[in-house]
Amino acid sequence: MSKNLKRKTAISLWILIIILFMIFSLIGAFFFVWFWIIFIPLSFLVVVAFQAMSEHFWTPKKICSRCNAPVSIYSEYCKNCGLKLIKKCPTCNKFVKSDITICNNCGHKFPALEVEKQPVEYQIIQKGMRLPEKPNFCPTCGAKLKSAEEILEICPFCGGKID
Repeated sequence: MSKNLKRKTAISLWILIIILFMIFSLIGAFFFVWFWIIFIPLSFLVVVAFQAMSEHFWTPKKICSRCNAPVSIYSEYCKNCGLKLIKKCPTCNKFVKSDITICNNCGHKFPALEVEKQPVEYQIIQKGMRLPEKPNFCPTCGAKLKSAEEILEICPFCGGKID
């Protein structure tokens, strides 16, 4: 093989390599651009939709066992009737439902619940009924709110937020 033919073959190979590199770069750029234009916004929309639906479908719903009012899963007291919903175990410091007599974590036995000394005025919530606009009790400390007519934002006893 002559030197000139080897040189032409080498140049042809380099040109072929450069052309293939350019073709693959263009294909990669095409997919990269479409990735940013289509895939990223669509995935963002899917995440936003999932977050919006998760609150509606997957958050646990909790109701008061005495008056059937919906309560927050973090409330210690029902804001409609004042029932204590959770208590803290003195042994292991775990929060448990207030009607539990033995702690599931450490086995501590709770004393019997005290019977209410004064009858509490509250409305039993039936399915489909509207909730009272103003709470009767503080959801943080369980204190009876004296004036339901006034718009209170914080509890006068514990300073907790009243919603």
